[in-house]
Amino acid sequence: MNRLLHSNPAFGQHSLKRLGLVIFLVVLRASLAHAQEGVLQIERGFAKITRGAKVRILRELGTPIALTLVDRVQVGTNSKATVWIRDGEETVQLASRSYFSLDNISAEQTTISMPTGKAQFKVTRKLGKLGGKQLGSKAKFQIRTVTAIVAVRGTEFVLGSESGQTSLLTLSGEVAMASAEAPEVEVVVLENQASTVQRGLAPTAPVSVPPEVQKEITQSDSSSSFKAVSFPPAVPIEQARQQKKREEEKKKAEKKEEKKDSKQKAPGKKDSGEQPAEKQEPKKPASGGTTEEKRPAPAPVPKNLPRLDNLPQLPGDLDQILENIQQENNRVRKKVIRLKLKRK
Repeated sequence: MNRLLHSNPAFGQHSLKRLGLVIFLVVLRASLAHAQEGVLQIERGFAKITRGAKVRILRELGTPIALTLVDRVQVGTNSKATVWIRDGEETVQLASRSYFSLDNISAEQTTISMPTGKAQFKVTRKLGKLGGKQLGSKAKFQIRTVTAIVAVRGTEFVLGSESGQTSLLTLSGEVAMASAEAPEVEVVVLENQASTVQRGLAPTAPVSVPPEVQKEITQSDSSSSFKAVSFPPAVPIEQARQQKKREEEKKKAEKKEEKKDSKQKAPGKKDSGEQPAEKQEPKKPASGGTTEEKRPAPAPVPKNLPRLDNLPQLPGDLDQILENIQQENNRVRKKVIRLKLKRK
């Protein structure tokens, strides 16, 4: 190769240029593939995409448009758009007058923002079950609005945000929601339930939503459709924090008591839950006197008992009879010993 380059300098320069161009195209393609984090498609009306200082108005219906992390999407009036993330495993259907952006996408986590508007989300990839403190940095699919933080573990739900209030309706699975001012105070909204959160307040307790109201919310183009839900009163954030602290202390005390009880139990014995039988005390007499039990009356003596002088007499002298019995026992014992010796 060195000989060829020295013998033909033009060939060497041309080859190096081609090699550099190939490397540049490979790197550029990899960068573009990495930069494309989502795909936007206009379903109705138009949308505006802001990328740095550049603004694009998109009106082409059904045409896929690549989205990057620096893009800011605004759906127009009477318009509708769909965003696909991770090859369609995460889908966002944006209603009119909605603002949307992709904040972070990694192998394990997706974080997006929707400051205002309404959207229906569907996450099909398996992300595990919700537990405690799901709104932290380990949440797999996270949405931020002006007033709320929402964490998802594979589910379908509708989210609306406007006028400093964020409302959530879970269609399937479960979703955790907390105030943006206090992410540690959260509620888990189960299937067919809804909750809402406003500035300075904790999320309301989840309430069940009838099917007809769910249909109205999903088909509506505005977040005002959540007004059909009768949410319970919300408590201030500080009050919710104190309540959560008391609940956590109560749980710790209960666990400590359980450990203490388990140590006090004897090893190998299981608590059957049955109470030991009580000892019965002897009944006291009705009137004063001793506490001894009354003895039964003696049985009556039968009549016509045989007289002692009429009993049969033992044959011979009693001492002689006992001696004969002893001799017979000795004879039998010797016979048994002889039989055992023969068997050996």
